[in-house]
Amino acid sequence: MELNKHKYYEHVEANVRPIIEKHNLLSHKKKYILNKILSFISSDLNNYKNDRKKDAKEAIFSELLKFFGDFEFKRDHTLPFQYLQNSMIIPEHTGYASEDRITGVFNNTKIDIAEIALVKRSDEKNIAVFKGLVIVLDICNSNLVLRGSFKGNTVLFADHKKHLDYIKKKFKGYKRLEPPVKHLEDRFEMYTTDEKEANKIICKKLLKSFISLSEYIGNLQEQITHSDDKHELFCKQLKKEREEQGNKNQPLWWEKVVDEVSEVKTAKLSDIYKEDPLYGTSEMESLNNDIACSFYGDKVLLTIRHPHDLFEPNPINEDPIIDEDIELMYHLMSAVCEITNVILENKSSKK
Repeated sequence: MELNKHKYYEHVEANVRPIIEKHNLLSHKKKYILNKILSFISSDLNNYKNDRKKDAKEAIFSELLKFFGDFEFKRDHTLPFQYLQNSMIIPEHTGYASEDRITGVFNNTKIDIAEIALVKRSDEKNIAVFKGLVIVLDICNSNLVLRGSFKGNTVLFADHKKHLDYIKKKFKGYKRLEPPVKHLEDRFEMYTTDEKEANKIICKKLLKSFISLSEYIGNLQEQITHSDDKHELFCKQLKKEREEQGNKNQPLWWEKVVDEVSEVKTAKLSDIYKEDPLYGTSEMESLNNDIACSFYGDKVLLTIRHPHDLFEPNPINEDPIIDEDIELMYHLMSAVCEITNVILENKSSKK
């Protein structure tokens, strides 16, 4: 199946825009009206926000996904951890959480996509060791003609040469391979227990697909941070106006959230992701956009670190879903479908 972006946007205009409009209850409200609502019905607004999240996310994203086939989006569904535990690329952790799960079948391959967070208890506090997107391909779907597990385990991850001793210890018994593309030697590290199989599966086209998806999601970081800052300024202005009007009541729920976000932003980056050298260091550039992949058993696992919730609705003063969200779904699903096709082609080839 070849994905056509023009047809995707035809699907958006015909089937998705009407749903967005249905949920866009506040798009034409003036700021002062919203201010009054926020000041006097905070509990009702909290309920509205939760309902809006559930309705908007599931209805709009599910309709977007119909373009790609038999897929559905469930905000509260958890990706079973057993899908991940034998992959060798999941950091050591004590807590696991998952949400915003996409499930479906493409080219007879079961696909699971979810946002996950992993934490590790250290010095009586929880340290985040991973937050981001995971993509699981099940190549042993009962309908798949090319059924069969991988003979060995192969892992691929962002290059962290400064932690070479740690990597050698973690992948004891694995053989280090050079990436099939010369100029990517400084981008990826590859280790495998089956050299022949690894060289068959991992090719230039597959790595380019990994990089394209990783860089697209990485570029979202700057856009989302800008949006977060805008929303924070908006809420602080409303808080200031409320206090100037003499309303000194307890802070509203959304004001508490803004304060918490501000506190997180000022936290020391060196305390985040330092627990596992393979999956990040204290350096800013390694916190986001790291990509890793594992071929094991009957599954392929792809992880992309990203600090924000990719599928979260926009603030209450904006449309629930904007054009960037629609674009994200196209890029994500197109990349996943392409990666699936390349892996199946390589696995079935006779080379």
